[in-house]
Amino acid sequence: RLDAITDQLFPGARDHVVTVQCTPSVATLWLIPRLGRLHAALPNIDLRILTLDPGRGGGGAGLTDIEIATLDPGDAGPNCRELMTARIAPVCAPSLLPAGRLAQPSDVLRFDLLHVLGYRDDWHRWFRSAGLSEQKIPGGASFDGSLMALEAAVNGDGIMLGRRPFIDPHLRSGDLALAFGERHTLTTIYYLRWPEAARTRRDVTAVMDWLVGMARDG
Repeated sequence: RLDAITDQLFPGARDHVVTVQCTPSVATLWLIPRLGRLHAALPNIDLRILTLDPGRGGGGAGLTDIEIATLDPGDAGPNCRELMTARIAPVCAPSLLPAGRLAQPSDVLRFDLLHVLGYRDDWHRWFRSAGLSEQKIPGGASFDGSLMALEAAVNGDGIMLGRRPFIDPHLRSGDLALAFGERHTLTTIYYLRWPEAARTRRDVTAVMDWLVGMARDG
């Protein structure tokens, strides 16, 4: 109510702070490169970004206005809004692909795989979807964050499951290549989630609308 009254008395005169919580990779690879556009569109709103480790919820409990999280559709409650569908695909340095691309899913068995703690199930899902559920998943380095795994992939240390659109700049620059082109991909849905206390805040709604528009436009 204080927010609403202040806005009525002094429209556009006070800055609003909206806290967004997400993983370091989402913040670094997707959100931060778009901050300039957010400020241009919403000049009276300052964004505060909190990061959390994959698979560890609640890092900003009580401090967060909006959380960007992956959820199964059945787990999305009334305070959730779909943000984007990310495609998950095997990627690696082009130097690991002498023929340009791998021919069939079993070809990954010849390489080290890069594993991200918290996303370990991605490789299990990928092997099942590729018909390799009976195969032992190759070992390789494990990281507690996608950014480190991404750096290792760029350096040619193995194949990782990259999440698009977050890794698209590395694909455009040629630092990474899709091991199978557009084939053999998984999907996961990212949602915006907010606490009940933020439901009626216009600044929070404005940031969520902007994030959804950014995800839609690419």
